[in-house]
Amino acid sequence: MQLIPLDFIIGMKTTPQRITPGIIRKCRARKVPVIWVDIMDADALTVIPWGWIREALNHYPITFVPFFSTEPDTQTRERHLRIWQNTMKSVKIPHIGVPIGQKVPLKPEVLRKIGIHPHRGILSPGREISYNLYLEKVPEGDLLVRDTQHVLKCTMSKGECLFLNGHPTAYRGKGEEIVIRTPGFFVEPTPYRL
Repeated sequence: MQLIPLDFIIGMKTTPQRITPGIIRKCRARKVPVIWVDIMDADALTVIPWGWIREALNHYPITFVPFFSTEPDTQTRERHLRIWQNTMKSVKIPHIGVPIGQKVPLKPEVLRKIGIHPHRGILSPGREISYNLYLEKVPEGDLLVRDTQHVLKCTMSKGECLFLNGHPTAYRGKGEEIVIRTPGFFVEPTPYRL
């Protein structure tokens, strides 16, 4: 068994066909705050019993995040993301509209939806400081470009450097699981129209 040097949150990665009320209840019992759903087969989203899924999410609003098991062409990607977003909005289930990138900082709204925000991602008196430092690379010649790259330079956890310039400096057992009591607790509710 490999020990993890960073704090972590356990999520689930699955296909649309495996999303059932029973799976949701098991995730809720184990405090799994996020489920990644493979949307390569976007048509499978239409056969999920979303009403039952929404009912199973009662009191523990798990956030659904799309991902692609294989990278599709741009047109297919856009079509599948549009189907994902329309489906999630129509069934009123907590979700993130686009895939979350790996090795990039999470946006504050993503941190809040998953439930990480009040536990991590803020500085307040009396807390041990844990953070990642990213170098933001901007392509040469264009200072107004929006496609910047984020390169992880340093990871600090509880005052100790765990990762520096692409090399791990700590290997064993520093991390602990962060249990999310209520995902999305600090997300502003969407006003419903009558």
